Amino acid sequence: MNVILVQPATSDRGFIHLGLGFIAASLEQRGHKVSILDLGIEGESSKKIRRIIQEAAPEVAGITALTPTYPTALRMAQLIREINPRCITVFGGTHPTILTEEVLNEPFVDIVVRGEGEITMCEILDALKDGKGLSSISGIVYKENGKTVYNPDRPFIEDLDTLPPIPWHLFKVEKYTGNLNGRRAVGLSAARGCPFSCVFCYRGPAAGKVVRYWSPERVVKEVKRVKEKYNITAFHFWNDVFTYDKKWAITLCDMIIKEKLDIEWDCQTRADLINEEVLRKMKEAGCTAIMLGVESGSNEILKHVNKKLTKEQIYDSFQLLHQVGFETTATFTMGLPWDTKETIQETIDFAKAINPSFAMFYVATPFPGSPIWEICLQKGIPLSRDWENYRIIPFEIDLDKFAPVFDTSRLSVEDLKRFIKTAQIEFQVGRFKKGQRLRGLKNIYEIFALIFRRSKSVTKLMQLIFRVLGDTLYLIRIKCRSAKVQKSNSAEEQKNKSAKEQ
Repeated sequence: MNVILVQPATSDRGFIHLGLGFIAASLEQRGHKVSILDLGIEGESSKKIRRIIQEAAPEVAGITALTPTYPTALRMAQLIREINPRCITVFGGTHPTILTEEVLNEPFVDIVVRGEGEITMCEILDALKDGKGLSSISGIVYKENGKTVYNPDRPFIEDLDTLPPIPWHLFKVEKYTGNLNGRRAVGLSAARGCPFSCVFCYRGPAAGKVVRYWSPERVVKEVKRVKEKYNITAFHFWNDVFTYDKKWAITLCDMIIKEKLDIEWDCQTRADLINEEVLRKMKEAGCTAIMLGVESGSNEILKHVNKKLTKEQIYDSFQLLHQVGFETTATFTMGLPWDTKETIQETIDFAKAINPSFAMFYVATPFPGSPIWEICLQKGIPLSRDWENYRIIPFEIDLDKFAPVFDTSRLSVEDLKRFIKTAQIEFQVGRFKKGQRLRGLKNIYEIFALIFRRSKSVTKLMQLIFRVLGDTLYLIRIKCRSAKVQKSNSAEEQKNKSAKEQ
Protein backbone atom coordinates (compact mmCIF):
# COMPACT_ATOMS: atom_id res chain seq x y z
CA MET A 1 0.00 0.00 0.00
CA ASN A 2 1.03 3.63 -0.48
CA VAL A 3 1.70 5.33 2.84
CA ILE A 4 2.63 8.90 3.68
CA LEU A 5 4.05 9.68 7.12
CA VAL A 6 3.62 13.31 8.14
CA GLN A 7 5.63 15.36 10.63
CA PRO A 8 3.94 18.73 11.32
CA ALA A 9 6.33 21.67 11.69
CA THR A 10 7.79 21.83 15.19
CA SER A 11 10.38 23.85 17.08
CA ASP A 12 12.76 20.95 16.39
CA ARG A 13 13.18 21.68 12.71
CA GLY A 14 16.46 20.31 11.53
CA PHE A 15 16.22 16.97 13.35
CA ILE A 16 14.97 13.80 11.73
CA HIS A 17 11.89 12.43 13.49
CA LEU A 18 13.38 9.10 14.51
CA GLY A 19 10.02 7.66 15.54
CA LEU A 20 8.63 8.14 12.02
CA GLY A 21 11.91 6.77 10.69
CA PHE A 22 11.52 3.47 12.54
CA ILE A 23 7.86 3.19 11.48
CA ALA A 24 8.89 3.83 7.87
CA ALA A 25 11.58 1.14 8.14
CA SER A 26 9.09 -1.39 9.49
CA LEU A 27 6.57 -0.60 6.74
CA GLU A 28 9.18 -0.83 3.99
CA GLN A 29 10.26 -4.20 5.36
CA ARG A 30 6.65 -5.38 4.88
CA GLY A 31 6.68 -4.24 1.25
CA HIS A 32 4.72 -1.01 1.55
CA LYS A 33 5.68 2.11 -0.42
CA VAL A 34 6.51 4.87 2.06
CA SER A 35 6.86 8.64 1.63
CA ILE A 36 7.76 11.08 4.39
CA LEU A 37 6.48 14.65 4.52
CA ASP A 38 8.25 16.84 7.08
CA LEU A 39 6.75 20.32 7.15
CA GLY A 40 9.74 21.54 9.12
CA ILE A 41 11.87 20.86 6.05
CA GLU A 42 9.42 21.38 3.19
CA GLY A 43 7.81 24.50 4.64
CA GLU A 44 4.07 25.11 4.75
CA SER A 45 3.35 26.30 1.22
CA SER A 46 -0.06 24.78 0.49
CA LYS A 47 0.74 24.44 -3.21
CA LYS A 48 3.98 22.53 -2.55
CA ILE A 49 2.45 20.36 0.16
CA ARG A 50 -0.52 19.52 -2.03
CA ARG A 51 1.83 18.46 -4.86
CA ILE A 52 3.86 16.20 -2.54
CA ILE A 53 0.69 14.51 -1.28
CA GLN A 54 -0.67 14.04 -4.79
CA GLU A 55 2.59 12.45 -5.94
CA ALA A 56 2.58 10.09 -2.95
CA ALA A 57 -1.04 9.06 -3.71
CA PRO A 58 -1.48 7.75 -0.15
CA GLU A 59 -4.01 5.10 0.74
CA VAL A 60 -3.02 5.54 4.39
CA ALA A 61 -1.61 8.63 6.12
CA GLY A 62 0.22 8.34 9.42
CA ILE A 63 0.40 11.71 11.19
CA THR A 64 2.39 12.27 14.37
CA ALA A 65 1.38 15.01 16.79
CA LEU A 66 2.93 16.72 19.78
CA THR A 67 0.62 19.04 21.68
CA PRO A 68 1.72 22.31 19.96
CA THR A 69 1.68 20.67 16.51
CA TYR A 70 -1.71 19.02 16.94
CA PRO A 71 -3.70 21.82 15.21
CA THR A 72 -1.34 21.61 12.22
CA ALA A 73 -1.73 17.82 12.21
CA LEU A 74 -5.51 18.23 11.97
CA ARG A 75 -5.17 20.65 9.07
CA MET A 76 -2.91 18.15 7.30
CA ALA A 77 -5.46 15.37 7.81
CA GLN A 78 -8.15 17.58 6.31
CA LEU A 79 -5.96 18.43 3.31
CA ILE A 80 -5.09 14.78 2.69
CA ARG A 81 -8.78 13.84 2.85
CA GLU A 82 -9.61 16.61 0.37
CA ILE A 83 -7.02 15.24 -2.06
CA ASN A 84 -8.00 11.61 -1.52
CA PRO A 85 -11.36 11.14 0.24
CA ARG A 86 -10.71 7.39 0.61
CA CYS A 87 -7.40 7.79 2.45
CA ILE A 88 -7.37 6.37 5.99
CA THR A 89 -5.81 8.79 8.50
CA VAL A 90 -3.94 7.37 11.50
CA PHE A 91 -2.82 9.67 14.33
CA GLY A 92 -0.01 8.83 16.74
CA GLY A 93 2.41 10.55 19.10
CA THR A 94 2.20 11.84 22.64
CA HIS A 95 -0.89 14.05 22.25
CA PRO A 96 -3.17 11.42 20.65
CA THR A 97 -1.86 8.79 23.09
CA ILE A 98 -3.12 10.89 26.03
CA LEU A 99 -6.22 12.65 24.67
CA THR A 100 -7.29 9.73 22.52
CA GLU A 101 -11.05 10.19 22.46
CA GLU A 102 -10.83 13.94 21.94
CA VAL A 103 -8.56 13.36 18.93
CA LEU A 104 -10.71 10.57 17.51
CA ASN A 105 -13.80 12.79 17.68
CA GLU A 106 -12.29 14.93 14.93
CA PRO A 107 -13.96 14.24 11.55
CA PHE A 108 -10.69 13.63 9.68
CA VAL A 109 -9.19 11.12 12.14
CA ASP A 110 -9.99 7.42 11.62
CA ILE A 111 -7.58 5.59 13.93
CA VAL A 112 -5.40 6.56 16.90
CA VAL A 113 -2.26 4.58 17.72
CA ARG A 114 -1.41 4.66 21.42
CA GLY A 115 2.23 4.17 22.39
CA GLU A 116 4.89 2.81 20.04
CA GLY A 117 3.78 2.57 16.43
CA GLU A 118 6.18 0.30 14.54
CA ILE A 119 4.37 -3.03 14.94
CA THR A 120 0.93 -1.46 15.23
CA MET A 121 1.17 0.43 11.93
CA CYS A 122 2.30 -2.71 10.13
CA GLU A 123 -0.68 -4.63 11.47
CA ILE A 124 -3.08 -1.82 10.52
CA LEU A 125 -1.83 -1.78 6.93
CA ASP A 126 -1.84 -5.56 6.66
CA ALA A 127 -5.46 -5.62 7.85
CA LEU A 128 -6.53 -2.88 5.45
CA LYS A 129 -4.69 -4.52 2.55
CA ASP A 130 -6.34 -7.87 3.22
CA GLY A 131 -9.76 -6.36 3.87
CA LYS A 132 -9.81 -7.55 7.48
CA GLY A 133 -11.18 -5.80 10.53
CA LEU A 134 -9.14 -3.99 13.20
CA SER A 135 -10.49 -5.78 16.26
CA SER A 136 -7.42 -7.98 16.77
CA ILE A 137 -4.86 -5.14 16.63
CA SER A 138 -3.52 -4.07 20.02
CA GLY A 139 -2.67 -0.45 20.76
CA ILE A 140 -5.35 1.28 18.70
CA VAL A 141 -8.64 3.12 19.15
CA TYR A 142 -10.88 3.55 16.12
CA LYS A 143 -14.34 4.40 14.86
CA GLU A 144 -16.74 1.64 13.84
CA ASN A 145 -20.42 2.12 13.03
CA GLY A 146 -20.47 5.46 14.81
CA LYS A 147 -18.92 4.06 17.97
CA THR A 148 -15.45 4.36 19.49
CA VAL A 149 -13.70 1.02 19.90
CA TYR A 150 -10.83 0.68 22.40
CA ASN A 151 -8.56 -2.28 21.75
CA PRO A 152 -6.16 -3.49 24.49
CA ASP A 153 -2.92 -1.55 24.88
CA ARG A 154 0.16 -2.96 23.21
CA PRO A 155 3.18 -3.82 25.39
CA PHE A 156 6.33 -1.83 24.70
CA ILE A 157 8.87 -3.44 22.38
CA GLU A 158 11.34 -5.26 24.62
CA ASP A 159 14.11 -5.99 22.11
CA LEU A 160 14.76 -2.80 20.15
CA ASP A 161 17.35 -4.58 18.01
CA THR A 162 14.44 -6.31 16.26
CA LEU A 163 13.49 -3.00 14.63
CA PRO A 164 14.98 -2.45 11.17
CA PRO A 165 17.40 0.50 10.87
CA ILE A 166 16.32 4.02 9.95
CA PRO A 167 15.74 4.33 6.15
CA TRP A 168 17.88 7.42 5.71
CA HIS A 169 17.18 7.40 1.97
CA LEU A 170 13.62 8.57 2.69
CA PHE A 171 14.90 11.76 4.31
CA LYS A 172 16.66 14.73 2.74
CA VAL A 173 19.63 14.16 5.02
CA GLU A 174 21.53 17.26 3.87
CA LYS A 175 18.71 19.46 5.16
CA TYR A 176 18.74 17.87 8.61
CA THR A 177 22.40 17.93 9.54
CA GLY A 178 23.25 20.24 12.40
CA ASN A 179 26.64 21.25 13.74
CA LEU A 180 28.70 19.93 16.64
CA ASN A 181 32.04 21.72 16.98
CA GLY A 182 32.24 22.18 13.22
CA ARG A 183 31.23 18.61 12.37
CA ARG A 184 28.04 17.65 10.56
CA ALA A 185 25.70 16.03 13.09
CA VAL A 186 22.45 14.05 13.22
CA GLY A 187 20.43 12.54 16.03
CA LEU A 188 20.37 8.82 16.88
CA SER A 189 18.27 6.72 19.24
CA ALA A 190 20.15 4.37 21.53
CA ALA A 191 17.42 3.79 24.14
CA ARG A 192 13.77 4.40 24.97
CA GLY A 193 12.07 5.06 28.28
CA CYS A 194 12.77 6.91 31.52
CA PRO A 195 12.18 5.57 35.04
CA PHE A 196 11.79 9.02 36.64
CA SER A 197 8.60 11.02 37.13
CA CYS A 198 9.39 14.73 36.93
CA VAL A 199 6.08 16.59 37.09
CA PHE A 200 6.54 18.49 33.83
CA CYS A 201 7.47 15.46 31.67
CA TYR A 202 4.85 14.14 29.27
CA ARG A 203 6.87 11.33 27.67
CA GLY A 204 6.14 8.54 30.17
CA PRO A 205 2.89 7.19 28.67
CA ALA A 206 4.36 7.14 25.15
CA ALA A 207 7.87 5.82 25.93
CA GLY A 208 7.42 3.85 29.15
CA LYS A 209 9.10 3.79 32.55
CA VAL A 210 11.45 0.90 31.79
CA VAL A 211 14.65 1.89 29.99
CA ARG A 212 15.15 -0.32 26.93
CA TYR A 213 18.38 -0.20 24.96
CA TRP A 214 19.60 -0.94 21.50
CA SER A 215 22.65 -3.15 21.93
CA PRO A 216 26.04 -1.40 21.77
CA GLU A 217 26.81 -3.50 18.67
CA ARG A 218 23.69 -2.23 16.91
CA VAL A 219 24.41 1.40 17.85
CA VAL A 220 28.00 1.20 16.57
CA LYS A 221 26.81 -0.44 13.35
CA GLU A 222 24.35 2.41 12.76
CA VAL A 223 27.01 5.04 13.50
CA LYS A 224 29.36 3.44 10.98
CA ARG A 225 26.61 3.20 8.35
CA VAL A 226 25.67 6.87 8.63
CA LYS A 227 29.29 8.00 8.76
CA GLU A 228 30.30 6.02 5.67
CA LYS A 229 27.25 6.87 3.55
CA TYR A 230 26.74 10.53 4.46
CA ASN A 231 30.14 11.62 5.82
CA ILE A 232 28.55 12.52 9.16
CA THR A 233 30.99 12.40 12.06
CA ALA A 234 28.98 13.84 14.97
CA PHE A 235 25.90 12.53 16.72
CA HIS A 236 23.31 13.56 19.29
CA PHE A 237 22.20 10.54 21.33
CA TRP A 238 18.57 11.09 22.30
CA ASN A 239 18.49 8.76 25.33
CA ASP A 240 16.55 10.44 28.13
CA VAL A 241 19.21 9.28 30.63
CA PHE A 242 22.33 8.09 28.80
CA THR A 243 24.15 6.87 31.92
CA TYR A 244 21.20 5.19 33.64
CA ASP A 245 22.89 1.84 32.96
CA LYS A 246 26.56 2.70 33.37
CA LYS A 247 27.65 -0.79 32.27
CA TRP A 248 25.84 -0.33 28.95
CA ALA A 249 27.34 3.16 28.53
CA ILE A 250 30.88 1.96 29.21
CA THR A 251 30.48 -1.02 26.85
CA LEU A 252 29.29 1.29 24.07
CA CYS A 253 32.20 3.66 24.69
CA ASP A 254 34.69 0.78 24.63
CA MET A 255 33.33 -0.34 21.25
CA ILE A 256 33.54 3.19 19.81
CA ILE A 257 37.16 3.39 20.98
CA LYS A 258 38.02 -0.08 19.68
CA GLU A 259 36.49 0.62 16.25
CA LYS A 260 38.41 3.94 16.05
CA LEU A 261 35.29 5.69 14.80
CA ASP A 262 36.72 9.20 15.33
CA ILE A 263 33.35 10.77 16.11
CA GLU A 264 32.12 13.50 18.43
CA TRP A 265 28.85 13.17 20.27
CA ASP A 266 26.72 14.59 23.04
CA CYS A 267 23.97 13.27 25.28
CA GLN A 268 21.80 14.05 28.28
CA THR A 269 21.55 12.45 31.70
CA ARG A 270 20.97 13.24 35.39
CA ALA A 271 23.21 14.75 38.04
CA ASP A 272 23.01 11.63 40.22
CA LEU A 273 23.85 9.22 37.40
CA ILE A 274 27.42 10.25 36.64
CA ASN A 275 30.79 9.50 38.21
CA GLU A 276 34.37 10.18 37.22
CA GLU A 277 34.95 6.69 35.78
CA VAL A 278 32.07 6.77 33.32
CA LEU A 279 32.70 10.42 32.39
CA ARG A 280 36.36 9.81 31.54
CA LYS A 281 35.38 6.79 29.44
CA MET A 282 32.79 8.86 27.58
CA LYS A 283 35.35 11.60 27.02
CA GLU A 284 37.81 9.08 25.56
CA ALA A 285 35.08 7.79 23.23
CA GLY A 286 34.44 11.25 21.78
CA CYS A 287 31.72 12.70 23.99
CA THR A 288 32.28 16.45 24.22
CA ALA A 289 29.09 17.81 25.76
CA ILE A 290 26.52 16.68 28.33
CA MET A 291 23.15 18.19 29.20
CA LEU A 292 21.63 17.99 32.68
CA GLY A 293 18.11 19.03 33.60
CA VAL A 294 18.46 21.33 36.62
CA GLU A 295 14.97 22.90 36.63
CA SER A 296 15.37 25.09 39.73
CA GLY A 297 17.86 26.58 42.15
CA SER A 298 15.40 26.12 45.01
CA ASN A 299 15.39 22.86 46.97
CA GLU A 300 11.73 23.50 47.79
CA ILE A 301 10.83 23.63 44.09
CA LEU A 302 12.98 20.59 43.31
CA LYS A 303 10.90 18.63 45.83
CA HIS A 304 7.66 19.81 44.25
CA VAL A 305 8.77 18.76 40.75
CA ASN A 306 9.76 15.32 42.08
CA LYS A 307 13.29 15.73 40.77
CA LYS A 308 14.69 13.58 43.60
CA LEU A 309 17.81 15.75 43.58
CA THR A 310 19.12 18.62 45.69
CA LYS A 311 20.83 21.74 44.41
CA GLU A 312 23.95 20.62 46.29
CA GLN A 313 24.06 17.38 44.26
CA ILE A 314 23.57 19.31 41.06
CA TYR A 315 26.31 21.79 41.95
CA ASP A 316 28.77 18.97 42.68
CA SER A 317 27.93 17.26 39.38
CA PHE A 318 28.68 20.40 37.38
CA GLN A 319 31.98 20.80 39.19
CA LEU A 320 32.87 17.22 38.18
CA LEU A 321 31.84 17.84 34.57
CA HIS A 322 33.98 20.98 34.45
CA GLN A 323 36.89 19.09 36.00
CA VAL A 324 36.78 16.29 33.41
CA GLY A 325 36.53 18.85 30.63
CA PHE A 326 33.00 18.66 29.19
CA GLU A 327 30.97 21.40 27.60
CA THR A 328 27.78 21.52 29.66
CA THR A 329 24.18 22.50 29.08
CA ALA A 330 21.81 23.21 31.96
CA THR A 331 18.05 23.49 31.47
CA PHE A 332 15.79 25.36 33.87
CA THR A 333 12.01 25.65 34.20
CA MET A 334 10.30 28.93 35.12
CA GLY A 335 6.70 29.54 36.13
CA LEU A 336 5.87 26.31 37.95
CA PRO A 337 2.73 26.46 40.15
CA TRP A 338 4.92 26.71 43.26
CA ASP A 339 7.26 29.37 41.87
CA THR A 340 7.53 32.86 43.31
CA LYS A 341 9.61 35.84 42.24
CA GLU A 342 12.12 34.79 44.86
CA THR A 343 12.46 31.16 43.70
CA ILE A 344 12.90 32.16 40.05
CA GLN A 345 15.58 34.68 41.01
CA GLU A 346 17.17 31.92 43.09
CA THR A 347 17.20 29.77 39.94
CA ILE A 348 18.92 32.46 37.88
CA ASP A 349 21.51 32.96 40.61
CA PHE A 350 22.08 29.19 40.78
CA ALA A 351 22.63 29.11 37.02
CA LYS A 352 25.42 31.62 37.48
CA ALA A 353 26.90 29.53 40.32
CA ILE A 354 27.08 26.23 38.41
CA ASN A 355 28.36 28.13 35.35
CA PRO A 356 27.32 25.79 32.49
CA SER A 357 28.65 26.35 28.99
CA PHE A 358 25.09 26.79 27.77
CA ALA A 359 21.87 27.51 29.66
CA MET A 360 18.25 27.36 28.57
CA PHE A 361 15.38 28.75 30.64
CA TYR A 362 12.13 27.05 29.67
CA VAL A 363 8.58 28.11 30.50
CA ALA A 364 6.66 25.61 32.64
CA THR A 365 3.98 24.01 30.48
CA PRO A 366 1.54 21.32 31.68
CA PHE A 367 1.49 19.11 28.62
CA PRO A 368 -1.26 16.48 28.51
CA GLY A 369 0.12 13.30 30.01
CA SER A 370 2.46 15.05 32.43
CA PRO A 371 1.88 14.79 36.20
CA ILE A 372 1.53 18.57 36.37
CA TRP A 373 -1.39 18.34 33.92
CA GLU A 374 -3.12 15.95 36.33
CA ILE A 375 -2.25 18.19 39.30
CA CYS A 376 -3.87 21.17 37.58
CA LEU A 377 -7.00 19.13 36.79
CA GLN A 378 -7.26 17.86 40.38
CA LYS A 379 -6.84 21.34 41.86
CA GLY A 380 -9.24 22.95 39.41
CA ILE A 381 -6.51 25.15 37.91
CA PRO A 382 -7.82 26.37 34.54
CA LEU A 383 -5.98 24.90 31.55
CA SER A 384 -5.92 26.39 28.09
CA ARG A 385 -7.07 24.38 25.07
CA ASP A 386 -5.09 26.64 22.75
CA TRP A 387 -2.64 23.87 21.88
CA GLU A 388 -0.41 26.00 19.65
CA ASN A 389 0.37 28.12 22.72
CA TYR A 390 1.94 25.16 24.53
CA ARG A 391 5.49 26.40 23.94
CA ILE A 392 8.43 26.17 26.34
CA ILE A 393 11.28 28.09 24.67
CA PRO A 394 11.22 31.78 25.72
CA PHE A 395 12.70 33.15 22.50
CA GLU A 396 9.91 31.46 20.53
CA ILE A 397 7.17 33.06 22.63
CA ASP A 398 5.48 36.25 21.42
CA LEU A 399 5.20 38.12 24.72
CA ASP A 400 2.66 40.56 23.28
CA LYS A 401 0.29 37.62 22.85
CA PHE A 402 1.62 35.51 25.71
CA ALA A 403 -0.75 34.07 28.28
CA PRO A 404 0.24 31.18 30.54
CA VAL A 405 -1.59 27.99 29.66
CA PHE A 406 -2.43 27.61 33.35
CA ASP A 407 -2.98 30.05 36.21
CA THR A 408 -0.76 30.26 39.27
CA SER A 409 -1.53 32.11 42.47
CA ARG A 410 2.04 32.82 43.57
CA LEU A 411 3.42 34.52 40.46
CA SER A 412 1.68 37.17 38.40
CA VAL A 413 1.59 37.01 34.61
CA GLU A 414 3.56 40.26 34.45
CA ASP A 415 6.28 38.92 36.74
CA LEU A 416 6.53 35.74 34.65
CA LYS A 417 6.81 37.81 31.47
CA ARG A 418 9.59 39.83 33.07
CA PHE A 419 11.56 36.70 33.90
CA ILE A 420 10.97 35.27 30.42
CA LYS A 421 12.41 38.49 28.99
CA THR A 422 15.40 38.73 31.30
CA ALA A 423 16.51 35.31 32.65
CA GLN A 424 18.78 34.41 29.74
CA ILE A 425 20.20 37.93 29.49
CA GLU A 426 20.85 38.19 33.24
CA PHE A 427 22.67 34.85 33.11
CA GLN A 428 24.91 36.14 30.32
CA VAL A 429 25.51 39.48 32.08
CA GLY A 430 26.72 37.45 35.06
CA ARG A 431 29.26 35.83 32.74
CA PHE A 432 30.58 39.18 31.60
CA LYS A 433 30.99 40.27 35.21
CA LYS A 434 33.02 37.11 35.87
CA GLY A 435 35.35 37.98 33.02
CA GLN A 436 33.93 35.17 30.85
CA ARG A 437 33.08 37.44 27.94
CA LEU A 438 34.08 34.97 25.22
CA ARG A 439 32.06 32.20 26.83
CA GLY A 440 29.07 34.49 27.16
CA LEU A 441 29.31 35.62 23.54
CA LYS A 442 29.62 31.99 22.40
CA ASN A 443 26.47 31.12 24.37
CA ILE A 444 24.55 33.99 22.77
CA TYR A 445 25.81 32.94 19.31
CA GLU A 446 24.66 29.37 19.97
CA ILE A 447 21.20 30.60 20.95
CA PHE A 448 20.95 32.58 17.71
CA ALA A 449 22.16 29.53 15.75
CA LEU A 450 19.64 27.31 17.54
CA ILE A 451 16.71 29.60 16.75
CA PHE A 452 17.83 30.00 13.13
CA ARG A 453 18.10 26.22 12.73
CA ARG A 454 14.62 25.83 14.19
CA SER A 455 13.00 28.55 12.09
CA LYS A 456 15.13 28.47 8.90
CA SER A 457 14.24 32.17 8.59
CA VAL A 458 16.59 35.16 8.33
CA THR A 459 13.65 37.43 9.18
CA LYS A 460 12.97 35.56 12.42
CA LEU A 461 16.68 35.63 13.25
CA MET A 462 16.76 39.42 12.85
CA GLN A 463 13.62 39.72 14.96
CA LEU A 464 15.35 37.66 17.63
CA ILE A 465 18.47 39.86 17.56
CA PHE A 466 16.38 43.01 18.01
CA ARG A 467 14.36 41.31 20.73
CA VAL A 468 17.52 40.33 22.64
CA LEU A 469 18.80 43.91 22.38
CA GLY A 470 15.46 45.21 23.62
CA ASP A 471 15.35 42.68 26.47
CA THR A 472 18.89 43.68 27.48
CA LEU A 473 17.89 47.36 27.68
CA TYR A 474 14.78 46.34 29.62
CA LEU A 475 16.92 44.40 32.12
CA ILE A 476 19.28 47.36 32.53
CA ARG A 477 16.30 49.66 33.23
CA ILE A 478 14.75 47.44 35.89
CA LYS A 479 18.13 46.79 37.52
CA CYS A 480 18.83 50.56 37.65
CA ARG A 481 15.34 51.18 39.04
CA SER A 482 15.88 48.46 41.66
CA ALA A 483 19.27 49.93 42.59
CA LYS A 484 17.72 53.39 43.03
CA VAL A 485 14.98 51.98 45.27
CA GLN A 486 17.56 50.11 47.37
CA LYS A 487 19.71 53.24 47.64
CA SER A 488 16.71 55.32 48.64
CA ASN A 489 15.62 52.76 51.24
CA SER A 490 19.15 52.58 52.60
CA ALA A 491 19.32 56.36 52.90
CA GLU A 492 15.95 56.42 54.65
CA GLU A 493 17.07 53.72 57.09
CA GLN A 494 20.27 55.65 57.84
CA LYS A 495 18.28 58.82 58.39
CA ASN A 496 15.91 57.07 60.81
CA LYS A 497 18.85 55.48 62.62
CA SER A 498 20.55 58.87 63.05
CA ALA A 499 17.32 60.39 64.34
CA LYS A 500 16.97 57.65 66.96
CA GLU A 501 20.58 58.12 68.11
CA GLN A 502 19.95 61.82 68.64
